[in-house]
Amino acid sequence: MNIYANKIVFFLLSVFLLSCTGLQLAGVPQEIKHYCGQISGSTEVINETMKTCIQYEQEAKKELLKMSIPFEVAKYCRDLSESTGGSYQVMKTCVIQNMSSSPEE
Repeated sequence: MNIYANKIVFFLLSVFLLSCTGLQLAGVPQEIKHYCGQISGSTEVINETMKTCIQYEQEAKKELLKMSIPFEVAKYCRDLSESTGGSYQVMKTCVIQNMSSSPEE
């Protein structure tokens, strides 16, 4: 679990350090708005932290939808993601790590 904590810290630091421009909340899924609002400290103000979080979360969600994920891995990673507030980035990292460490069938 220590590696997951490191990934979460890295993601949170990235949210504070990186930025994107021209992002609006229209069309952003509610769960991403909610999660990024928690991270940025406000769902009312679109600050750089919120913009960056939304960008990363949307990219992670798109990548997850393209993956073929075994049920057990999906459930474990969904539970882990929900325990951190519902981050798609956390779930994607978990899936990648668990699928790369799974023995070949």
